[in-house]
Amino acid sequence: MSEAVPFDVPFSATSFVMGVLKSHKKVLDFKRSRDVVFDITRVPPLSDIRAVLTNIYTVGLAQLMEAIQKVPGVNCVITGGDWNGYTTEAKDYALQNQIGLFTNSEFFGALWWTNFHEYHKKDEEGHPIYRYKSA
Repeated sequence: MSEAVPFDVPFSATSFVMGVLKSHKKVLDFKRSRDVVFDITRVPPLSDIRAVLTNIYTVGLAQLMEAIQKVPGVNCVITGGDWNGYTTEAKDYALQNQIGLFTNSEFFGALWWTNFHEYHKKDEEGHPIYRYKSA
């Protein structure tokens, strides 16, 4: 049996993500492994995503690097719950390295995008909205 990734994610959060993935119009299939790793096949021509779900209130660069190290091939890190967020440093690193770093709702929106790692919500004037928090 594969080793679980220790991000202390409650099963309710994992179940929620699985439920959305099952009904998402851009997801053909997904496989869950190591409890919180999702290999997602999207509708062509959209690329596949390897995501890891965390339960970190504020994802800093160290936590992002830990997820990347512990899950080979990961190209998306989700911090479950829209009350969670990430630091500017972590988001900048993720964008520069074409890694998605999202809250749940941001992730579900990113599934529609070709370059999913670039997804962001916009304010009324079209400026990006990110879920920045202090570490």
